[in-house]
Amino acid sequence: MVMDHLLEHDDANSSSLKSASLVCRSFVAPCQCRIFATVRLRFSPDKPDRFTLRTFIPTNSKRGFKSSIEAFSRVTTDSPHLLGYVRHLDLHGSPYPLQPALSSDHRDNDCLNSQSHLLMTFLPNLAPTLRGFGMYRVNWNNLLPDLMITIKSIFKSNLLTSLTLEWTTFLPIPVLTSCAHLQHFNLETIELTPPDTWHDSAALARPVPNHQKQQLISLTLSTESLVIDWFATKHCIFDISRLRHLVVFGAQRDFTKLFQICSSTLASLEMPGQSDPLIYSLHALFTLS
Repeated sequence: MVMDHLLEHDDANSSSLKSASLVCRSFVAPCQCRIFATVRLRFSPDKPDRFTLRTFIPTNSKRGFKSSIEAFSRVTTDSPHLLGYVRHLDLHGSPYPLQPALSSDHRDNDCLNSQSHLLMTFLPNLAPTLRGFGMYRVNWNNLLPDLMITIKSIFKSNLLTSLTLEWTTFLPIPVLTSCAHLQHFNLETIELTPPDTWHDSAALARPVPNHQKQQLISLTLSTESLVIDWFATKHCIFDISRLRHLVVFGAQRDFTKLFQICSSTLASLEMPGQSDPLIYSLHALFTLS
């Protein structure tokens, strides 16, 4: 209870938990399992030459760490039991917006691919045990084969219940069909020219039988109307008929079809950035339902 209280009221660096872990030997495991429960490996936009980890692992030059991936690899190599504490992993690819107009000498995922040998020291061991996984600004087409196979194994894990895809481009929809136990899905897409493969896959995908669809409890969408509409079609690989929580970002989003499918089970609905006319339209839908 004490450790949970420290976790709830701790700052971004988990300083209280880190301090508590130094009190005595019996404090170490209760602190570490909370410190390492969520790990974010990302490129810091404020310091383009540095990587940062959510908590605990410094990346300064005095310790010889050039990135948080290297730091986490070294720490878990020395203390492999820490991998057993990780429940959620966020993996960030390019520190820059994913744009086709980037020069030929800059490829999305350079940050991940250049350190794939370090990622492979711990990612395969994490794959079967992760409950939550997030990919941010990752170009699926440019991932190295070994890294792509390992990420696919994360999707196939029986324990994976939460998935976040933000600005993850060219990910074929059939890859997500392996997420058999997914309950929470967060999707944020970007508009690319040529169009993102998500749209192509959505248009070409065959209808999925209802008994084969993943039943979602919560869904967060920040994307185009075309993708939102796909969630309400028979081609969608997700079952939203028992959705409890729905979040739709952006103004002027028409999600009437989506709402009609899940309105009878919704416990919460959020629409950040919606316009007043859409609010009134939603009120009318509530009245009709």
